[in-house]
Amino acid sequence: MKKSLLYILLALALSYCHRNNSQIIPVDYNQYFEGNDTMTEKQRQTFSRQFISDTYNNTVGKRIPNVKIRDVNGNSTRTDKLIKGETIIVFSALDSEHGIEDLVRNFPTALRHLKENAEDIKGLEDIDDIDVVCLLGQSDNNAVDSDIMRKLANEYSNIYFIHSEDASKLNLLTSPTKLFVKKDKTVAHIAMGYLFDLEDEGKTIWEGVYLMRKELL
Repeated sequence: MKKSLLYILLALALSYCHRNNSQIIPVDYNQYFEGNDTMTEKQRQTFSRQFISDTYNNTVGKRIPNVKIRDVNGNSTRTDKLIKGETIIVFSALDSEHGIEDLVRNFPTALRHLKENAEDIKGLEDIDDIDVVCLLGQSDNNAVDSDIMRKLANEYSNIYFIHSEDASKLNLLTSPTKLFVKKDKTVAHIAMGYLFDLEDEGKTIWEGVYLMRKELL
């Protein structure tokens, strides 16, 4: 009986570890960029490449952790309830000018263009079935600009706030960041940074959607 109980406890422990290891592993942003002012340009580029590589490896193929978020009315929910199928999470901190511009203008414009031409692009069939969620990173003292919220409401039906500490658990460390999440809540692709060219933005969305559906194509 004791031996059987030991096997059960061991199996549960291994199961827990497996689930834990399958989640996104947070990357410490400061580890790469603390003391940036004293770095040479070559050092900055090296640390930036390492940061991007580590963030990708710690995020892609891993499950979204179940963290708390708030809707625009202040009601709390969790990310586990947010993802019901294929989902693109678009993120920006509220105080990021480039990130907010991407969420308000670049991403929705590029997505609309892709939808208009979906029949001619491999992997974009039924792209309207993909959910899009707008996540806004907010620290304790971030004010919410009503004009920004009005513009975002014109583009997204799903808008939520996430505390900066919880955003870091999803490796939402740069503004903007996009997570392409499969039905099983694992991340198929992560795209970080602002793109000035709308064509490049469209290519990034297509790449994320293609990787999200690659196993089905």
